[in-house]
Amino acid sequence: MLRGRLVQSDIFSRGPGMHPDGQGLYLQVQARNSRSWIYRYWLNGKERRHGLGSVRDVSLAAARKARDKARAQVRSDKIDLVAERQRQRQANGAKILTFRKAASEFIAAQTHWHADQWTPTLKSHVYPVIGDLPVSEIARADVIRVLDPIWLRTPQTARRVRGRIQAILDWCVARGERPEGENPASRGPLVRGLPKQPNDGRHHPAMPYGELPDFLKELRPRGGMAALALEFAILTAARTG
Repeated sequence: MLRGRLVQSDIFSRGPGMHPDGQGLYLQVQARNSRSWIYRYWLNGKERRHGLGSVRDVSLAAARKARDKARAQVRSDKIDLVAERQRQRQANGAKILTFRKAASEFIAAQTHWHADQWTPTLKSHVYPVIGDLPVSEIARADVIRVLDPIWLRTPQTARRVRGRIQAILDWCVARGERPEGENPASRGPLVRGLPKQPNDGRHHPAMPYGELPDFLKELRPRGGMAALALEFAILTAARTG
């Protein structure tokens, strides 16, 4: 019998992350101390993650048995467990939330800032690639397919697109439309699958210090949030971010 890499004491002592037990079984620990079992597999060159339940309901031994059953279905019967579960949900009347629909609902829900400005970039770069995918199925490889064409050509736009995908998928997790786990658009793991963006070394030219008093005299009568924010940045030397 195959000995697993995890022992019982690991289940509640391991920190956040994905902890392998062997043959595709992982203990997934979230920052909020949510702990669950994941069967990770590849089918047709695509990574998939199939949830096997919370550690509160599924023991380590039971998770290994569920892993063995799932592994046999994938390897022998070529069953895509994630897609099959989605089909079952749909057959039972559950609506499938696509990324396009999720993005639209996310943007509509943001009343305190101008998220509607996201729509043009999503329409141009994201929807043609993953717009019709269920949010529960989007993986890191899908996000890379979105970013690949623009990552080097328009780096700033690509970084914004990545951040917007991440925010929308985080929102989906909070609403229960995606299982809790690492966001496939998270910057750290994602950029390792993309080429390094060039640094052109260019900066906006600095205003000579002696010209600032006259500039502020012209700036203050304009009013508005942008003018106030710029004056704040000047007076405090704060980073614009």
